[in-house]
Amino acid sequence: MLRSSVSILGFAFLTLLNATAFGDLPSQINISGQSLKLNGSGKRTKTFVNIYESGLYLRAPSRDANAILSADDLMAIRVKITSGFVSRASLVASLEESLKQSTKGNTAAIAKETAIFKDSLK
Repeated sequence: MLRSSVSILGFAFLTLLNATAFGDLPSQINISGQSLKLNGSGKRTKTFVNIYESGLYLRAPSRDANAILSADDLMAIRVKITSGFVSRASLVASLEESLKQSTKGNTAAIAKETAIFKDSLK
């Protein structure tokens, strides 16, 4: 019985920790005097712990992925680290894992952009 109570308390603590340690990204940001709106965001969670939150900002929100990817327009990605366990190395490893999953293992097509992004994390 004591073991069950401790497990429940531990799970409740982790849930509370996740809820309080994780903030929302702003609905818009300004870059060089230009306003960008949050188009979408996501959270990276591992074993009940929120690792980071990221969001894509565009001048005009869109659901058309091809139009976003081919646009020659100002856009930004904001990454908010929400865990003290995250280092640059672990963030890069997580990014590589996510890109591999998103591209079904075909990351060669975005290798140049990935290298630029990883370099910006220094």
